[in-house]
Formats: sequence, structure tokens, C-alpha cells
Amino acid sequence: MDWLDALVERRIEESNRRGSLSGLPGTGRPLPPDPLEHLPAALRPAARLLHGSGHLPEEVHLLRRLRTLDGLMRHVEQAEGERLSRERSLVAERLASLRGRRP
Repeated sequence: MDWLDALVERRIEESNRRGSLSGLPGTGRPLPPDPLEHLPAALRPAARLLHGSGHLPEEVHLLRRLRTLDGLMRHVEQAEGERLSRERSLVAERLASLRGRRP
């Protein structure tokens, strides 16, 4: 553990002893799902930085769109499902082309 980790741990323990951490919003509830969990672990820190600044790689937008389309396709009429299926194919092709350009 480096000095920063030790400092953080010590401050958390002190706050916990004083009771400063009790009754916080969300206490006892699970953490929300990580919106970047679909990315490899090595890419998540950079993606978090981009996400925090309001910028996300096109790949993240495409993956989100694919999830949305998959969800919509389960709940629509056949004609609308066919249109969504065509859109999903285009998004998947774009995503594949982005991943193909990576070294």
C-alpha cells in the first residue's frame, strides 16, 4: 500500500469513528451498475476520464445503442422490429469496423 492509500484509509477510519459516515444516502444499498463494465479493465480509467469530461468514444455510444435496440426489439410489432433490426445491423457493422482498425 502506498502513502496515498494509507492516508485515505486512515481518514476513512477516523471519519467512521466520529460517525461522519453513518446515515449517508445509499447506505446499505448495492452500488449502481458500472456504465463502462463492457469495456476491458485496462480501458476503463481512460473511459472514466472521458466520461467525466462529457466525452465518450464512439464505440461506447454504439454499444449503448445496440443495447437500446435489443431492448426495443423485444417489445415492438413485427414491422417496427424489422426497421430496428436493420438499424441494429448498421450499428453493429460500424462497431465492427471500429474494432477492426485497432492494432
